[in-house]
Amino acid sequence: MRQVVSQPVLAVIAGGDRTLSLSTPLLLDASASYDPDNSDEPFTYTWTCTSGTGTPEPCFPDAVGIMFQDSPRLLFPKGYIPVGIRKFEVGVSKDPG
Repeated sequence: MRQVVSQPVLAVIAGGDRTLSLSTPLLLDASASYDPDNSDEPFTYTWTCTSGTGTPEPCFPDAVGIMFQDSPRLLFPKGYIPVGIRKFEVGVSKDPG
């Protein structure tokens, strides 16, 4: 008997490293993420951000809750993220049903 094992979803954030000014909006786009198994379940997106210091607390004040959106794209208005180094990551998953 053979056992079929599903493969993990692959998260992809477009754009890579970048430098922005306070007058530039930031778009994070993980819509190119994909499921190698091509299952029909929708993706769930979980975004995180750490500051250049690596501390676990929020890396900027997110009064609007942009980081909590379950969305493949996050758009931060110009000036929303303070000056400094930020590392954004996305976890992409599917409900195994």
